[in-house]
Amino acid sequence: MAEKMNSASLDASFRRKPRGGAEEEQFMNLVSITSHVLLPQTVDRWSWTLKGSGNFTVSSVRRYIDDEILPKSDVPTRWVKMIPIKSNILAWKISLDRLPTRFNLSARGLEIQSILCPLCNEAVETSSHTFFACNLARKIMHNICCWWELETVSLNSYSDWIIWLTNVRLIKKKKEILEGICYVSWWFIWKFRNQFLFATVRPKREFIFDNIVQSSFLWISNRCNSNIDWVSWLKNPNLLSL
Repeated sequence: MAEKMNSASLDASFRRKPRGGAEEEQFMNLVSITSHVLLPQTVDRWSWTLKGSGNFTVSSVRRYIDDEILPKSDVPTRWVKMIPIKSNILAWKISLDRLPTRFNLSARGLEIQSILCPLCNEAVETSSHTFFACNLARKIMHNICCWWELETVSLNSYSDWIIWLTNVRLIKKKKEILEGICYVSWWFIWKFRNQFLFATVRPKREFIFDNIVQSSFLWISNRCNSNIDWVSWLKNPNLLSL
């Protein structure tokens, strides 16, 4: 570019000179536009257009991905700091229906032998069914409600769960713990589902709820500012002194 600008005429790099008429008019306009351009005496370099300084930064890429690529949701992202990131990410994917369920894989054009839920074989495997409407999910939710001494509910979707959680009458701290336990239960449901499909040894359903109680205690007690003892946790987390 610098060599072209320093030439006696801009048409030096053209395959032929303008022939008059529209070509000549366009060429004169180009000369007029570039006549005031001054190139600094610096070495050519790459310029990152996502940042005003022209320098590459990871934060500019992250903002671009957040704004242009990641799916948007009308519901604010929910995040429970008392449980691991992996459980929060799974809950986020459930809210957006972005998990590779059989229905989603089939909708994307993959050939699936069956789109029925592998755990009950009674309905199409969607996120709503797997984590809320399936017999396994309903049983686990029933156990959680009994554990917390709450009225048992029948949920069919993530939006139903949001409404239920919003209307549960608990103090903010305990409601956050309950939400975290729900996230943990979804984690173990999805883990059980994958082991059921792909593991060489079939997992046992009767261990799922015990794993939820134990893992949620370990994760939450280590991240919660309050002292949570195991005996009180087993009895009823709703009665914890926080």
